[in-house]
Amino acid sequence: MKKIFIINAQPGGNKGAEAMLETVVRKISELKGNIFIETLDERDVYDHFIRRMDLGINKTQFRPKNLISPYDVDVSADDIVIDIGGINYHDKSVKANIRNFIRHSYFLRKRAKLVFFTQDFGPANKFITKSIVKAVYRRASAVFMRSGESKAFLENVIGRSETILGPFPDCTLLLDAAYFNDFDKLPENYFVLAPSAIMYNQYGDEYIDEFVKVTEKLCTHLTPLILVHNFTSNGATSDLIICKKLHEKILAKNIECNFLSEDRKPSELKYILKNAKFSITSRYHVLVGSMSSGTPSFAVGWNHKYKEFMSLYGLQENIVKFECGFSQKIIDMALIVIDGVDQKDKVFRINITLKEKIKYSFQQLLKHL
Repeated sequence: MKKIFIINAQPGGNKGAEAMLETVVRKISELKGNIFIETLDERDVYDHFIRRMDLGINKTQFRPKNLISPYDVDVSADDIVIDIGGINYHDKSVKANIRNFIRHSYFLRKRAKLVFFTQDFGPANKFITKSIVKAVYRRASAVFMRSGESKAFLENVIGRSETILGPFPDCTLLLDAAYFNDFDKLPENYFVLAPSAIMYNQYGDEYIDEFVKVTEKLCTHLTPLILVHNFTSNGATSDLIICKKLHEKILAKNIECNFLSEDRKPSELKYILKNAKFSITSRYHVLVGSMSSGTPSFAVGWNHKYKEFMSLYGLQENIVKFECGFSQKIIDMALIVIDGVDQKDKVFRINITLKEKIKYSFQQLLKHL
Protein backbone atom coordinates (compact mmCIF):
# COMPACT_ATOMS: atom_id res chain seq x y z
CA MET A 1 0.00 0.00 0.00
CA LYS A 2 1.32 3.44 -0.92
CA LYS A 3 2.44 5.84 1.77
CA ILE A 4 1.09 9.40 2.01
CA PHE A 5 3.42 11.81 3.81
CA ILE A 6 2.09 15.13 5.12
CA ILE A 7 4.95 17.48 5.94
CA ASN A 8 5.78 21.00 7.11
CA ALA A 9 3.03 21.40 9.71
CA GLN A 10 3.17 20.16 13.29
CA PRO A 11 0.71 20.17 16.19
CA GLY A 12 1.44 21.96 19.43
CA GLY A 13 3.20 25.02 18.01
CA ASN A 14 1.70 27.23 15.34
CA LYS A 15 -2.02 26.61 15.81
CA GLY A 16 -2.73 27.67 12.25
CA ALA A 17 -0.39 24.93 11.03
CA GLU A 18 -2.12 22.44 13.33
CA ALA A 19 -5.48 23.52 11.94
CA MET A 20 -4.21 22.91 8.40
CA LEU A 21 -2.81 19.53 9.45
CA GLU A 22 -6.11 18.46 11.00
CA THR A 23 -8.19 19.62 8.02
CA VAL A 24 -5.96 17.95 5.42
CA VAL A 25 -5.53 14.68 7.35
CA ARG A 26 -9.29 14.24 7.66
CA LYS A 27 -9.74 14.68 3.91
CA ILE A 28 -6.75 12.53 2.92
CA SER A 29 -7.99 9.71 5.14
CA GLU A 30 -10.59 9.07 2.42
CA LEU A 31 -7.79 7.64 0.26
CA LYS A 32 -6.37 4.15 0.57
CA GLY A 33 -2.87 4.52 1.96
CA ASN A 34 -0.76 4.70 5.08
CA ILE A 35 -0.71 8.31 6.31
CA PHE A 36 2.51 9.59 7.89
CA ILE A 37 2.78 12.97 9.57
CA GLU A 38 6.14 14.65 9.96
CA THR A 39 7.57 15.05 13.48
CA LEU A 40 10.52 17.20 14.51
CA ASP A 41 11.32 15.60 17.87
CA GLU A 42 10.04 13.14 20.47
CA ARG A 43 7.48 15.41 22.16
CA ASP A 44 4.19 13.80 23.15
CA VAL A 45 2.17 16.42 21.25
CA TYR A 46 2.36 14.20 18.16
CA ASP A 47 0.95 11.17 19.97
CA HIS A 48 -1.73 13.34 21.52
CA PHE A 49 -2.70 14.63 18.07
CA ILE A 50 -2.77 11.10 16.60
CA ARG A 51 -5.00 9.85 19.43
CA ARG A 52 -7.33 12.83 19.03
CA MET A 53 -7.68 12.26 15.28
CA ASP A 54 -8.22 8.48 15.74
CA LEU A 55 -7.44 7.70 12.08
CA GLY A 56 -4.53 5.29 12.42
CA ILE A 57 -1.90 7.90 11.56
CA ASN A 58 1.82 7.05 11.60
CA LYS A 59 4.84 9.23 12.39
CA THR A 60 8.10 9.91 10.57
CA GLN A 61 10.79 12.12 12.07
CA PHE A 62 12.48 14.82 10.02
CA ARG A 63 16.22 14.95 10.72
CA PRO A 64 17.65 17.84 8.67
CA LYS A 65 21.26 17.10 9.67
CA ASN A 66 21.01 13.75 7.88
CA LEU A 67 21.17 15.16 4.36
CA ILE A 68 21.06 11.80 2.57
CA SER A 69 18.15 10.23 4.49
CA PRO A 70 16.40 12.96 6.51
CA TYR A 71 13.35 10.74 7.23
CA ASP A 72 13.26 7.44 9.11
CA VAL A 73 10.80 5.74 6.73
CA ASP A 74 11.61 4.31 3.31
CA VAL A 75 10.12 6.16 0.35
CA SER A 76 9.31 4.70 -3.07
CA ALA A 77 8.11 6.01 -6.43
CA ASP A 78 4.54 4.96 -5.59
CA ASP A 79 4.40 7.26 -2.56
CA ILE A 80 2.96 10.77 -2.23
CA VAL A 81 4.18 13.72 -0.17
CA ILE A 82 1.93 16.70 0.52
CA ASP A 83 3.60 19.85 1.81
CA ILE A 84 1.11 22.03 3.70
CA GLY A 85 3.53 24.68 4.99
CA GLY A 86 1.63 27.98 4.87
CA ILE A 87 4.41 29.70 2.96
CA ASN A 88 7.59 28.24 1.49
CA TYR A 89 10.73 29.74 -0.02
CA HIS A 90 10.86 33.47 0.54
CA ASP A 91 13.77 35.87 1.02
CA LYS A 92 13.31 36.37 4.77
CA SER A 93 15.02 33.16 5.97
CA VAL A 94 17.91 31.33 4.31
CA LYS A 95 17.82 28.72 7.09
CA ALA A 96 14.15 27.91 6.48
CA ASN A 97 14.77 27.67 2.74
CA ILE A 98 17.61 25.20 3.23
CA ARG A 99 15.55 23.04 5.61
CA ASN A 100 12.72 22.93 3.10
CA PHE A 101 15.10 22.05 0.28
CA ILE A 102 16.40 19.11 2.36
CA ARG A 103 12.79 17.97 2.76
CA HIS A 104 11.72 18.29 -0.84
CA SER A 105 14.91 17.11 -2.56
CA TYR A 106 14.79 13.83 -0.62
CA PHE A 107 11.32 12.94 -1.89
CA LEU A 108 12.17 14.10 -5.41
CA ARG A 109 15.28 11.88 -5.44
CA LYS A 110 13.04 8.97 -4.46
CA ARG A 111 10.66 9.92 -7.32
CA ALA A 112 7.70 10.31 -4.98
CA LYS A 113 4.88 12.56 -6.15
CA LEU A 114 5.34 16.01 -4.56
CA VAL A 115 2.27 18.21 -4.03
CA PHE A 116 2.07 21.64 -2.38
CA PHE A 117 -1.33 22.34 -0.79
CA THR A 118 -2.59 25.16 -0.24
CA GLN A 119 -0.02 27.87 0.35
CA ASP A 120 1.52 31.22 -0.45
CA PHE A 121 4.88 31.94 -1.97
CA GLY A 122 7.54 34.65 -1.97
CA PRO A 123 8.46 37.24 -2.70
CA ALA A 124 11.66 35.57 -3.89
CA ASN A 125 14.15 37.98 -5.44
CA LYS A 126 17.48 36.64 -4.16
CA PHE A 127 19.50 34.42 -6.49
CA ILE A 128 19.82 31.54 -4.02
CA THR A 129 16.07 31.56 -3.26
CA LYS A 130 15.12 31.51 -6.91
CA SER A 131 17.64 28.75 -7.68
CA ILE A 132 16.16 26.47 -5.01
CA VAL A 133 12.62 27.28 -6.13
CA LYS A 134 13.36 26.31 -9.72
CA ALA A 135 14.96 23.04 -8.63
CA VAL A 136 11.93 22.07 -6.53
CA TYR A 137 8.75 23.54 -7.99
CA ARG A 138 9.50 22.62 -11.60
CA ARG A 139 9.52 18.96 -10.50
CA ALA A 140 6.42 19.21 -8.29
CA SER A 141 3.36 17.28 -9.41
CA ALA A 142 0.96 20.07 -8.40
CA VAL A 143 1.07 23.40 -6.57
CA PHE A 144 -2.20 24.67 -5.06
CA MET A 145 -1.80 28.42 -4.54
CA ARG A 146 -3.57 30.43 -1.85
CA SER A 147 -3.51 33.85 -3.50
CA GLY A 148 -3.24 35.44 -6.92
CA GLU A 149 -0.18 37.43 -5.96
CA SER A 150 1.63 34.32 -4.74
CA LYS A 151 0.76 32.56 -7.97
CA ALA A 152 2.18 35.48 -9.96
CA PHE A 153 5.36 35.47 -7.84
CA LEU A 154 5.89 31.75 -8.48
CA GLU A 155 5.17 32.01 -12.20
CA ASN A 156 7.66 34.85 -12.42
CA VAL A 157 10.38 32.52 -11.11
CA ILE A 158 9.60 29.18 -12.79
CA GLY A 159 7.32 30.27 -15.63
CA ARG A 160 3.68 29.42 -16.22
CA SER A 161 2.77 25.80 -15.80
CA GLU A 162 -0.36 23.65 -15.79
CA THR A 163 0.85 22.25 -12.45
CA ILE A 164 0.25 25.64 -10.74
CA LEU A 165 -3.40 25.60 -9.68
CA GLY A 166 -5.73 28.10 -8.05
CA PRO A 167 -5.80 30.38 -6.28
CA PHE A 168 -7.92 28.64 -3.66
CA PRO A 169 -8.89 29.99 -0.21
CA ASP A 170 -7.14 28.73 2.93
CA CYS A 171 -8.44 25.24 3.70
CA THR A 172 -8.81 25.94 7.44
CA LEU A 173 -11.99 27.89 6.67
CA LEU A 174 -13.61 24.43 6.80
CA LEU A 175 -12.52 23.78 10.40
CA ASP A 176 -15.52 23.94 12.71
CA ALA A 177 -15.43 25.71 16.08
CA ALA A 178 -15.61 23.35 19.08
CA TYR A 179 -17.22 24.25 22.38
CA PHE A 180 -14.82 25.98 24.76
CA ASN A 181 -15.15 24.14 28.08
CA ASP A 182 -13.69 26.90 30.27
CA PHE A 183 -16.49 29.29 29.35
CA ASP A 184 -16.02 31.20 32.62
CA LYS A 185 -12.65 32.42 31.30
CA LEU A 186 -14.38 34.38 28.55
CA PRO A 187 -15.82 37.83 29.29
CA GLU A 188 -19.40 38.50 28.32
CA ASN A 189 -18.42 41.01 25.62
CA TYR A 190 -14.84 41.03 24.40
CA PHE A 191 -12.43 41.63 21.56
CA VAL A 192 -9.29 39.58 20.88
CA LEU A 193 -5.70 40.81 20.77
CA ALA A 194 -3.18 38.42 19.18
CA PRO A 195 0.21 40.05 18.49
CA SER A 196 3.13 38.31 16.79
CA ALA A 197 6.77 37.85 17.80
CA ILE A 198 7.69 38.28 14.12
CA MET A 199 6.49 41.87 14.21
CA TYR A 200 7.96 42.51 17.66
CA ASN A 201 11.39 41.34 16.50
CA GLN A 202 11.24 43.91 13.73
CA TYR A 203 9.74 46.89 15.54
CA GLY A 204 10.27 46.31 19.27
CA ASP A 205 8.23 47.86 22.07
CA GLU A 206 6.71 50.46 19.74
CA TYR A 207 4.68 47.63 18.19
CA ILE A 208 3.30 46.49 21.57
CA ASP A 209 2.66 50.05 22.69
CA GLU A 210 0.32 50.57 19.73
CA PHE A 211 -1.75 47.58 20.91
CA VAL A 212 -1.92 49.20 24.36
CA LYS A 213 -3.21 52.43 22.81
CA VAL A 214 -5.94 50.46 21.03
CA THR A 215 -6.94 48.87 24.32
CA GLU A 216 -7.07 52.19 26.18
CA LYS A 217 -9.60 53.52 23.67
CA LEU A 218 -11.76 50.42 23.33
CA CYS A 219 -11.82 49.07 26.90
CA THR A 220 -14.80 51.25 27.84
CA HIS A 221 -16.86 49.35 25.26
CA LEU A 222 -15.51 45.79 25.47
CA THR A 223 -13.13 43.69 27.57
CA PRO A 224 -9.79 42.96 25.88
CA LEU A 225 -8.78 39.30 25.71
CA ILE A 226 -5.19 38.43 24.80
CA LEU A 227 -4.91 35.13 22.93
CA VAL A 228 -1.68 33.20 22.29
CA HIS A 229 -2.01 31.51 18.90
CA ASN A 230 1.56 30.37 18.30
CA PHE A 231 3.76 28.45 20.75
CA THR A 232 6.96 28.16 18.74
CA SER A 233 9.97 30.35 19.46
CA ASN A 234 10.92 33.13 17.08
CA GLY A 235 14.52 34.16 17.56
CA ALA A 236 15.09 35.02 21.21
CA THR A 237 11.40 35.49 21.91
CA SER A 238 7.95 33.99 21.20
CA ASP A 239 4.30 34.97 20.95
CA LEU A 240 3.83 33.79 24.54
CA ILE A 241 6.52 36.19 25.80
CA ILE A 242 5.15 39.06 23.71
CA CYS A 243 1.59 38.43 24.90
CA LYS A 244 2.75 38.40 28.53
CA LYS A 245 4.50 41.72 27.93
CA LEU A 246 1.33 43.17 26.42
CA HIS A 247 -0.77 41.86 29.31
CA GLU A 248 1.52 43.48 31.89
CA LYS A 249 1.43 46.82 30.07
CA ILE A 250 -2.36 46.79 29.88
CA LEU A 251 -2.73 45.87 33.56
CA ALA A 252 -0.35 48.73 34.42
CA LYS A 253 -2.98 51.05 32.91
CA ASN A 254 -5.54 49.66 35.40
CA ILE A 255 -7.52 48.07 32.58
CA GLU A 256 -9.30 44.74 33.07
CA CYS A 257 -7.80 42.27 30.63
CA ASN A 258 -8.20 38.50 30.19
CA PHE A 259 -5.23 36.39 29.10
CA LEU A 260 -5.54 32.92 27.54
CA SER A 261 -2.11 31.34 27.15
CA GLU A 262 -2.94 27.61 27.20
CA ASP A 263 -2.11 25.44 24.19
CA ARG A 264 -5.57 24.34 23.06
CA LYS A 265 -7.07 22.61 20.04
CA PRO A 266 -7.45 24.89 16.99
CA SER A 267 -11.22 24.30 17.03
CA GLU A 268 -11.41 25.65 20.62
CA LEU A 269 -9.42 28.73 19.65
CA LYS A 270 -11.83 29.19 16.77
CA TYR A 271 -14.71 29.14 19.25
CA ILE A 272 -13.05 32.01 21.11
CA LEU A 273 -12.67 33.99 17.89
CA LYS A 274 -16.21 33.18 16.78
CA ASN A 275 -17.70 34.68 19.94
CA ALA A 276 -15.58 37.84 19.96
CA LYS A 277 -16.88 41.16 18.67
CA PHE A 278 -13.73 41.44 16.51
CA SER A 279 -10.03 40.54 16.60
CA ILE A 280 -6.84 42.58 16.19
CA THR A 281 -3.83 40.54 15.18
CA SER A 282 -0.58 40.03 13.33
CA ARG A 283 -1.15 36.27 13.05
CA TYR A 284 -2.49 35.11 9.69
CA HIS A 285 -4.56 32.24 11.05
CA VAL A 286 -6.18 34.44 13.69
CA LEU A 287 -7.32 36.55 10.75
CA VAL A 288 -8.54 33.42 8.92
CA GLY A 289 -10.12 31.88 12.03
CA SER A 290 -11.97 35.10 12.77
CA MET A 291 -13.29 35.80 9.30
CA SER A 292 -14.26 32.19 8.62
CA SER A 293 -16.32 32.34 11.84
CA GLY A 294 -18.07 35.54 10.79
CA THR A 295 -16.04 37.74 13.15
CA PRO A 296 -14.49 40.92 11.67
CA SER A 297 -10.74 41.15 12.04
CA PHE A 298 -8.15 43.92 11.77
CA ALA A 299 -4.53 43.02 11.13
CA VAL A 300 -1.09 44.58 11.10
CA GLY A 301 0.40 42.24 8.52
CA TRP A 302 3.98 41.54 7.45
CA ASN A 303 3.29 39.72 4.17
CA HIS A 304 1.14 40.23 1.07
CA LYS A 305 -0.97 37.20 2.05
CA TYR A 306 -2.90 39.28 4.63
CA LYS A 307 -4.27 41.78 2.13
CA GLU A 308 -4.82 39.04 -0.46
CA PHE A 309 -6.97 37.08 1.99
CA MET A 310 -9.05 40.09 3.00
CA SER A 311 -9.59 41.01 -0.64
CA LEU A 312 -11.80 37.89 -0.79
CA TYR A 313 -14.20 39.81 1.46
CA GLY A 314 -13.65 43.22 -0.11
CA LEU A 315 -12.16 44.39 3.21
CA GLN A 316 -8.55 45.14 2.26
CA GLU A 317 -8.77 48.31 4.34
CA ASN A 318 -8.84 46.11 7.46
CA ILE A 319 -5.13 45.40 6.89
CA VAL A 320 -2.96 48.18 8.31
CA LYS A 321 0.74 48.71 7.58
CA PHE A 322 3.02 49.15 10.56
CA GLU A 323 3.83 52.79 11.16
CA CYS A 324 3.84 55.09 14.14
CA GLY A 325 0.22 55.70 15.11
CA PHE A 326 -1.29 52.71 13.30
CA SER A 327 -3.42 52.18 16.40
CA GLN A 328 -5.68 55.13 15.51
CA LYS A 329 -6.63 53.54 12.18
CA ILE A 330 -7.63 50.33 13.95
CA ILE A 331 -9.52 52.25 16.65
CA ASP A 332 -11.53 54.13 14.03
CA MET A 333 -12.51 50.93 12.21
CA ALA A 334 -13.27 49.04 15.44
CA LEU A 335 -15.53 51.81 16.71
CA ILE A 336 -17.59 51.56 13.51
CA VAL A 337 -18.16 47.85 14.26
CA ILE A 338 -18.93 48.60 17.92
CA ASP A 339 -21.42 51.29 16.90
CA GLY A 340 -23.45 48.71 15.04
CA VAL A 341 -22.20 48.60 11.46
CA ASP A 342 -22.14 44.81 11.45
CA GLN A 343 -19.95 43.10 8.86
CA LYS A 344 -21.06 39.62 9.95
CA ASP A 345 -23.89 39.16 7.43
CA LYS A 346 -21.62 40.11 4.55
CA VAL A 347 -18.83 37.88 5.84
CA PHE A 348 -21.23 34.95 6.34
CA ARG A 349 -22.49 35.16 2.75
CA ILE A 350 -18.97 35.27 1.34
CA ASN A 351 -17.88 32.35 3.52
CA ILE A 352 -20.51 30.12 1.88
CA THR A 353 -18.91 30.75 -1.52
CA LEU A 354 -15.35 30.44 -0.24
CA LYS A 355 -16.01 27.11 1.46
CA GLU A 356 -17.43 25.72 -1.77
CA LYS A 357 -14.19 26.69 -3.52
CA ILE A 358 -12.17 24.93 -0.82
CA LYS A 359 -14.26 21.78 -1.19
CA TYR A 360 -13.51 21.93 -4.91
CA SER A 361 -9.77 22.27 -4.21
CA PHE A 362 -9.93 19.10 -2.10
CA GLN A 363 -11.79 17.32 -4.90
CA GLN A 364 -8.98 18.32 -7.25
CA LEU A 365 -6.36 17.19 -4.74
CA LEU A 366 -7.94 13.75 -4.22
CA LYS A 367 -8.42 13.35 -7.97
CA HIS A 368 -4.80 14.31 -8.58
CA LEU A 369 -3.52 11.83 -6.00
